[in-house]
Amino acid sequence: MKILHIITNLGMGGAEMMLYKLLRQIGATPLDAAVVSLRDNGSVGRLIEGLGVPVRTLGVSSPIRAPQALAELRSIARRFQPDVIQGWMYHSNLAATMVRNVLGSDVRALWNVRQSLESLSTEHVTSRGVILANAALSRGPACVIYNSETAARQHQRYGFKPHREEVIPNGFDCNEFTPSVDARATTRARLGIPDGVPLIGLVGRNNPQKDPHNFIRAVCRVAAQRSDARFVIAGRGMDSDPDLIRAIAEAGLAERFTMLGEWREMPGLYNSLDVFVLSSSHREAFPNVVGEAMACGLPCVVTDVGDSRIVVGDAGRVVPRQNDALLADAITGILALAPDERAAIARLARKRVVDHYSLGAITRRYVSLYEEVLGLPCEQEVA
Repeated sequence: MKILHIITNLGMGGAEMMLYKLLRQIGATPLDAAVVSLRDNGSVGRLIEGLGVPVRTLGVSSPIRAPQALAELRSIARRFQPDVIQGWMYHSNLAATMVRNVLGSDVRALWNVRQSLESLSTEHVTSRGVILANAALSRGPACVIYNSETAARQHQRYGFKPHREEVIPNGFDCNEFTPSVDARATTRARLGIPDGVPLIGLVGRNNPQKDPHNFIRAVCRVAAQRSDARFVIAGRGMDSDPDLIRAIAEAGLAERFTMLGEWREMPGLYNSLDVFVLSSSHREAFPNVVGEAMACGLPCVVTDVGDSRIVVGDAGRVVPRQNDALLADAITGILALAPDERAAIARLARKRVVDHYSLGAITRRYVSLYEEVLGLPCEQEVA
């Protein structure tokens, strides 16, 4: 099988990383893959190239560039001759359908929807048009894949009516993301956090939907109760946001905060924490960071967005979004647990990811879907 993946861009993000992990996992199978980024390359694109998978970029920075880029995409697809074209996110879904229509009925188009959709009013006006176009054309692809049950229900309310839909959640490499005493010690030494000091962390790119200010308000309350606690925020753009830095300083917590940018050694960072926090307010479907943290045996406190409640289950705490008081109570509640109680939550967190979200199992679901839409016997094995 030859699979052409079309994605909006290849910077660090949840959809981009899931594509990379999928390509890395199926690399040992007879599947042949290529990737086209509608915009540009980025850190994830370079990771994909490191797998030996060809990556082409179209440089679409404005609608004016779109017609020429579509012609280039059609040319790439004709040369590659894919059996399946898979779009990743709204713009790429439309591109996948347009190219499939040129190549003919033997080629199958699949869509991949990677965010929740609570209201169109929270989307940019251009994005609204693209989402509605997706809804209008949603009967065209052979299947629409969602990465969360919540996203599937929400998109159905806005007119997504595909012939077939599948919920395939994010997958995690439980060998890479695993509890490690050594990684904890090494990362804490780098951060200057002594052993035994409670460390609470937030990880995510600097985006309003991640609501880092909610996290800061919550940990201000935690700090008032736990004078020994320290806090870390990591993610692209977080360490250079003047509003976040000002909010921390005004709260008098600058000496107790560590602000990091994009951090490369994520398993080590998760292992250095005692509590992981997701403070997001909207648009989350299946937050990768929660699965990664849980795979590392980390108790999580999450806001009730997307499928976070389903993912965490009994292995953490779920609170309403934008409620810093309840977020703080949940954090202090976990810190107050006896060591054996916290260890039991940590074991349960990892077990949930191993049982339900292991990368091997999720990859097998993608490969089986490719085979099914092409009418092939489901014989491919994925390690």
